[in-house]
Amino acid sequence: MKNFPETLPTDVTALQEMVVALRAQNDDLIAKNQRLSDMFRLAQQKRFGNSSESYPGQGELFIEAEELVEQTVEDDEEEAKMSPRKKAKREKISADIPRERVVHDIADEDKFCDCCQHALHQIGEDTNEKLEFIPAQATLVGRMAHARRKFTDAQKAMGKHKSGKVDWALNHIQKLYRIETQIKDKTIDERYRIMHEESLPLLAQFKTWLIKSEQQVITKNDLSDAIQYYLNQWEKLVRYTLDGRLSIDNNRAERAIKPFVMGRKAWMFSQTAKGAQSSAVLYSIVESAKANGLTPYDYITHLLAQFSQPEPDIEKLLPWNVNLG
Repeated sequence: MKNFPETLPTDVTALQEMVVALRAQNDDLIAKNQRLSDMFRLAQQKRFGNSSESYPGQGELFIEAEELVEQTVEDDEEEAKMSPRKKAKREKISADIPRERVVHDIADEDKFCDCCQHALHQIGEDTNEKLEFIPAQATLVGRMAHARRKFTDAQKAMGKHKSGKVDWALNHIQKLYRIETQIKDKTIDERYRIMHEESLPLLAQFKTWLIKSEQQVITKNDLSDAIQYYLNQWEKLVRYTLDGRLSIDNNRAERAIKPFVMGRKAWMFSQTAKGAQSSAVLYSIVESAKANGLTPYDYITHLLAQFSQPEPDIEKLLPWNVNLG
């Protein structure tokens, strides 16, 4: 903030200009202070408030498949210790795994002899390989649930200072979800027809409101961020209305991967490549069974029973071809 001059001008016009400038500066500071207060309140809520992302037993997650592989490796090492003539060797990393070459070299100016200034000859090099497990990433298609959280965050950031715009937006989005609930058991053609008859008019009304609100909400805050996000992502948000097979969001996919996402820090690095592969196969079997209406335990039991046969029919064992009654 600029310091006041020792003597104020006596000219009325100059004084008026000074008052206008100070008022604009004051409004800007108030807006910045409100923005910081909203950010602090939202951060406090995310840190100390209730969260739907909690997962029972998160601290007790184990990867049984990987443990079995690790136990096999430990048994092999124990046998090696008992035999003095055999030395345990580290298992080679599969050649199919992509490599990233990292070279640790000396600077170019240090590659010349200090005495004769001739280039030094490389005598040798040390090489080793390390396996890094990178957790799988899901590419999300439906975005409405994520976009709705923008307005939810804005509502939380405002605290006791309620906003009619936030409430209107959330209520309007709820109408779209209510239609989605009503058509979830309909056929693909019926879903498409109802979305065009009921969802599209609501979406058109919503977009008109967003454009108008963008011009009205001048201050940079969580509400303006939510409005801008919707406008920027609009084509992706309404894409679900183009096909009756699509849902308004990807909550189903998120629920499927949630158990693994909640525990990803616990298994960010696998000890062995075989352990990581076994875990991935097991997760795929479990989630595929769920997606096809099967109980994972019953489905896996059925697989084990069939695999014990001389020539199991793999095609008939796929989850969408299995009927366990």
